[in-house]
Amino acid sequence: MHEKAIENIKYLGSVTSTNDIAKKAGDAEAVFVADEQTAGKGSKGRAWQSSLNEGLYMSFLIRPTIEAAQIPGITLMVAVVVCNAIESVCGVSCTIKWPNDVLVNGKKVCGILTESVFGAQGVERVVCGIGINTNQKFGVELSSKADSLGIRTKRQKMVLCNRVVTGFFEGYDMYQQKGLTAFMTEFKRRSAIKGTVTLTAPNQEYKGTLIGFDDTGAIVIDINGELHRFIAGEISLRGENGYV
Repeated sequence: MHEKAIENIKYLGSVTSTNDIAKKAGDAEAVFVADEQTAGKGSKGRAWQSSLNEGLYMSFLIRPTIEAAQIPGITLMVAVVVCNAIESVCGVSCTIKWPNDVLVNGKKVCGILTESVFGAQGVERVVCGIGINTNQKFGVELSSKADSLGIRTKRQKMVLCNRVVTGFFEGYDMYQQKGLTAFMTEFKRRSAIKGTVTLTAPNQEYKGTLIGFDDTGAIVIDINGELHRFIAGEISLRGENGYV
C-alpha cells in the first residue's frame, strides 16, 4: 500500500458523516472510514443512504498546495481512481457521470463529495468523501437509478477500501505534479454522457448537445449553436442509462 496510507486510516463505528469528522480533524492527512453514517451527505445537500455495514463510507483529508481553481478537478481524479478500484476488485465495468457519479450498468454505485474548508490564507484543507454501495438494498424509486456491487464480506470490502486509499494517494501525488491533464484521457473514455443533455446550474437549467470536456474538467455544451463551458452543475440525460 502507498506509504502515506498505512498509518493514516482511522476506522470509525457510527458517525454523522465522515466528511464532518474529516473537516474538524487536526491531522495533516488522513482517511476516515465508518461502518455507518447517520447523516450521510450527497451533492446539493441531498441525503446519502448509509446504512450499517451496507456501504463503504470514507473521507480523505488533505491539505493541497495547488491553486484553489484546481480543487474541483480532484473530484474527477477520484472518479477515475474509484473506477479502477471497483473494476480490479469486482470485475465489472464502470463509467462516470460528470462530475461525481460512478455508474455500473448505467446505475449509480458511488458518489463523490469534495468540500473545501477556508482559512485566513485561503483553502486550509480539502475533504473528499466517497460513498460506495457495496451491498445496499434500495426501494422501488431508487432501484431504477442506483445499484450495489454485491460485496457481502468484510474482507472483500476491506480489499476495495485499500485499493481506493492506495489509488487516491497515488493519484493525488500525480495530480499535484501534473494536474488534471494526467487523468482526462481516461475520464473522457469512461464518460457516460453523450448526445442531448440537461444541465442544472444554481440559477438556471440549460439544454443542449454535449461537445466534450476540456483539460480543466469543465463540460462543454452546444446550446442553440453557441458553445458554453460549465465548471459545475448537475447533468441529467434523456433516455441515457436510465436517467431522465
